Amino acid sequence: MQRSITGTVGIVQGTGPDSALALGLAAEVPTTTVAASSGTCVPAVSTLEQEQVVAVAVAGSPDLAESCLAALAATAWTPPGGILVPPSAAYAGVASAGVGTGSGAYTVLGMPWPESSSPGAARFRADLPGITSYRALVTYAAIELAVEVARTAGPVSPRAMAGHTWRSDLYDFAGTTNADVQVVQDSAGGWVNAP
Repeated sequence: MQRSITGTVGIVQGTGPDSALALGLAAEVPTTTVAASSGTCVPAVSTLEQEQVVAVAVAGSPDLAESCLAALAATAWTPPGGILVPPSAAYAGVASAGVGTGSGAYTVLGMPWPESSSPGAARFRADLPGITSYRALVTYAAIELAVEVARTAGPVSPRAMAGHTWRSDLYDFAGTTNADVQVVQDSAGGWVNAP
């Protein structure tokens, strides 16, 4: 989402672990919340458009994110601040093709997209040719991190990670906190760093 835009963020509220996105946003910016209807986001999107929110956030499952992106494409409305989906939407392969004028959707990821030009993604592709799954890249990085922790601090646990810095071309952790979280934007080539 564009950080320079001010105003109220409209939240489509779903259920499950991703619903907590609503609480995080409400702690930082003014929000208005509309409950998701079963099976479709069209009523929620129409309500938020009428309320002239500056951005739309989907606080729910990848299926809800996909439904809301389809509803936004069908209504041909693109909020000026963009559309925020939970990270699980990127994991699930949800894409925002057809939404808006190239703005697409935004989310936050802790590692580079597998098809990006980052050195870590290039190394991943070289080690595992033909694999382009973000889940696979996260698993690959997690195994590397676990081996590094085990070699440095013994059995892998949050306690073993605490007090250390863990860096590679795929991850950057200060203890158990990911220090390299990036806002990314959906594009034809996957999720890329937002401008």
